[in-house]
Amino acid sequence: MVSRRQSTLSTLCAFGCSGDASTEVRPVGRPRSRPTASLRRVNMGSMDGEIGGESDASTDRRRDVGAMSEGPLRLLYAGADLRCAPALLPPRWLAERRSTYLLHRNTERPLSVDTMVWPSLATDESMLPWVPLASVRAHAAAGAAVVVVGVVADALSVATRVAELYGIRNELVVEESWRFLGFDVADAPDGISGLCNCGYSEAEHTALAGLFGSQLNPHGLFHDAASALRFRDVADTRVSAHAPFDVYGLWRVDP
Repeated sequence: MVSRRQSTLSTLCAFGCSGDASTEVRPVGRPRSRPTASLRRVNMGSMDGEIGGESDASTDRRRDVGAMSEGPLRLLYAGADLRCAPALLPPRWLAERRSTYLLHRNTERPLSVDTMVWPSLATDESMLPWVPLASVRAHAAAGAAVVVVGVVADALSVATRVAELYGIRNELVVEESWRFLGFDVADAPDGISGLCNCGYSEAEHTALAGLFGSQLNPHGLFHDAASALRFRDVADTRVSAHAPFDVYGLWRVDP
């Protein structure tokens, strides 16, 4: 399996992103499949009163969070990927799309673990947590950003589930030279973002932008894990078809 990923990455050596803002950047090879619920408005009806209730996923996490809530943030290595360098991303998000999918509607180039939001340059189906960063880094071409993704394991159930589903087991140690991009909330390591790929009604946008807008950075990601974890619980209820969501940190690494 490792050799398959390394073979895939070797095809990227001569590939880069176009710096022409009029050119749409597309991933190499076949596009990754996505459930039909992505890139659509999620209509949750009235937002009167509190936002949602507690989903089963949120309740299950809270049952075992006590043993893992003390001490520093626990991060698990979800994999590394090659993404189009943010500076080279054309501003493809028109006002209507930003209005529908972003809490910060003035974010022209949002970043995300979701490859439908931030295009990947890899051809395989997902990041692989057993492929080391060095293997991905070695194949970075001009115009590619090397991105490390770590899942926030704030509960034993999270750590157990991501290990069973994605093979994510190793601790992530963030190096000082890495540039922190922010925290996303998604249903898989490169899956659908509940933050910037599940549309908001006007009522939802008003309520959630008021609650979380100040905690987002210029990339449209959360500054801190605590805010992202609170939003994760909202997403579990708001977009229950994709629950459970998890929190993913993104770091850019120099090639």
